[in-house]
Amino acid sequence: MSDRKVQGRPARGMTLVELLIVIVALGILAAIVFPKYNSIESEARAKSAASNVRRVRELIQVHRHSGLYPLNEQGVPEEIHAEWFRGTGIPEHSWTGRVMRIQRIAAGATTLYPLEKTFDLNDANAVNAWYNLDNGRFCILVPPRADDADTLALFNLANSCEAASLDQTQ
Repeated sequence: MSDRKVQGRPARGMTLVELLIVIVALGILAAIVFPKYNSIESEARAKSAASNVRRVRELIQVHRHSGLYPLNEQGVPEEIHAEWFRGTGIPEHSWTGRVMRIQRIAAGATTLYPLEKTFDLNDANAVNAWYNLDNGRFCILVPPRADDADTLALFNLANSCEAASLDQTQ
């Protein structure tokens, strides 16, 4: 008699049906956990971006009054200088891990947000931040999400702002 008998039956491996049940259960678990992980990761990146945005905005205000860098006719620094930041210079973008590529634009004194609020993560040369030379406003662009509402929420979180729509600029 074999030692491998269980209640009178020889021991055997899992049946195909049992294996399929395990695979389906793992798939359901992954479908529940993966989106939550992505949401948590995206929120963490947005909070990191918000910290960088606050820092850049503070430095713009400091240098408006420092007299160390040239100001334009509107009284804001002509550009965001790497020397303003300790260590590595201009901060890295939270989604790319590379130094922010900042678009400098005269968009009008009342313009608070860029018209285009997203950038292409797959384009290493894509502009991913925005600086309005008319009022010193700085914003970071975000990668597009599944729908406009999610993209807007991400933009607002990353920039600590309350834009009402993706088309809003003022």
